[in-house]
Amino acid sequence: MESRNSYLINRSLRKFLTASIATMAVMNINGVVDSILMGQLIGPQAVAAIQNVVPVLGLISAITFLLSAGAAIITAKALGSQDFDEAGSSMTVSISSCLAFGLIISLLSGVLSPGISSLLCQDMTLYDNTYKYLFAIMAGSFLLFLFNGMSILIETIGYPRLVSFATISTVIGNLICDILYVKVFSLDISGAAFATLTGSLIGVAVLFVFLFRERKALGIRVNFAGFAGMMGRNVVMGIPSFFGNTALTLMVFICNYFVQSVHGAAGVFVMSIGYAMITFGQMISGGVQGAFLGIGGMLAAQSDYDGLRRLLKRGLVISCGFATLSVLVVLFVSGALAALFGATDPSVISLTRQGLPLIASLNFSLSVVLPLMIMYQINDHSVISTLSALSMLFSLGIGFLLAKYLIGNIWVAFPIGSGLSIGFVLLCSIPARIMAGGNVGRIHLIPKPLDDTMRFDVSVPCDRKWVGEAVNKAGDFLSGKTAYEKEMDISHCIEELLLNYVEHSERPENAYMDISLISDRDGITLVVKDDGIPFDPVHVANEDAKAGLKIMKEFMSDASYSYSFGQNMVIMKWKETQNSASTTSDEPGI
Repeated sequence: MESRNSYLINRSLRKFLTASIATMAVMNINGVVDSILMGQLIGPQAVAAIQNVVPVLGLISAITFLLSAGAAIITAKALGSQDFDEAGSSMTVSISSCLAFGLIISLLSGVLSPGISSLLCQDMTLYDNTYKYLFAIMAGSFLLFLFNGMSILIETIGYPRLVSFATISTVIGNLICDILYVKVFSLDISGAAFATLTGSLIGVAVLFVFLFRERKALGIRVNFAGFAGMMGRNVVMGIPSFFGNTALTLMVFICNYFVQSVHGAAGVFVMSIGYAMITFGQMISGGVQGAFLGIGGMLAAQSDYDGLRRLLKRGLVISCGFATLSVLVVLFVSGALAALFGATDPSVISLTRQGLPLIASLNFSLSVVLPLMIMYQINDHSVISTLSALSMLFSLGIGFLLAKYLIGNIWVAFPIGSGLSIGFVLLCSIPARIMAGGNVGRIHLIPKPLDDTMRFDVSVPCDRKWVGEAVNKAGDFLSGKTAYEKEMDISHCIEELLLNYVEHSERPENAYMDISLISDRDGITLVVKDDGIPFDPVHVANEDAKAGLKIMKEFMSDASYSYSFGQNMVIMKWKETQNSASTTSDEPGI
């Protein structure tokens, strides 16, 4: 039996990443195929015009993150501490806010579109297509707000596979409508925007049906109580994510601006492919960030800082590894990608070969800075989280100034900006650690794990023969921290929980269960996790329970159960003022 291992962390991360990667992969494939379709059906000018509108889509995403990412963290922490009322309030306010803000943008689309189109177009030959696409997208932007916001929240509460299904439905609808609207109905580039909105409508419908059908099973209720206060909390918590997405949006604008000023429409065409390759490279990193939001938020709520460190290490290795792979792939297929996106001019293909590998180097900084930004946010380092987001923007701006006016090659701005942003974040973490009194780790700033006298963690093999040893070790930890009678109650609960999960888990022999005991001034908290089939020992009907579980339920004055990210989780609390009887059972298990 090990003191603590990464089995459950890795399992939950793997399950989350599998679904998130599928979601990101489908979205990226949709973006690539969509661009290819527009290039083949309308021409490279249409691809460049859509690329011009990417900053606006990024701004919509940034506002969505402001309203939803903070809510996702609040919800994840609430679920981690089993506070379902707070989770329901945060989700209700977030979804309502996304809808309201989206409707405002939709109503203002006719007024805002002409000016924004002029601002986006350095090359005015792109204006007409840019305006048509932008106007249609803004008119239906409430659908984008709803789908993006709901996806963030539902993924965070432990249903990434549902988000994958909704995204696949969205993409299929989008691609079918692309051909239908553009080719059959001859709607030109406006048809591409209408297809995007139709796909989003399908996705919103899928997510709403899920929330309606599963509202009781989720344990999360619609809750408008304290709407203004909760909205303020959601927004404050979401500020770093807002700045992160705003920075990414402005980065796209800066890239388009500088590249257009040097290479014109051909340069924007190369940027459109580069943007697709960056999003492809971030396919894994985006899943890691989502996992940090959901799994990391729950671990932080339980003060499981050792688990957070394990999650961070594993996530960064995966994220950076895939970023490296994506850059290597682009090195060998740049010319082929240009032709695939509709380029026939040899000069455009040559320009793509020059610029695309350097554009892809941005994946390195994005795979490090963005996951760290989420981890800072979870652990309440909001200032450095915001600075990390802004560092990408400023670093890339410096890179472009150096590349254009000193080096004479606009494409080298990307590796320069990538390196500067990573260096900036590393430097910022130093004063943040000093201000925390050295009680946090280097760079990642995760609090140091609680002292062994305050927290007990053990990973128990899923086998009955290890249960007794786990109970004995827990008893050693509890000795002297609480009354003997309460110590016996807690030990009995641990034994019953483990035996029942061993019996009902249906897991392989190499599986583990995690036990955590936290001792503080409020009392003793027990957390038991396993990744077997869903089994709720807290609310099991008395007629279905044998003696051991029935007796255990008598001790559970403050107990809760949830099933998230493929894991059963039971939390029990014993307050110092609580008196409990000492009862034993000779019949453990159901």
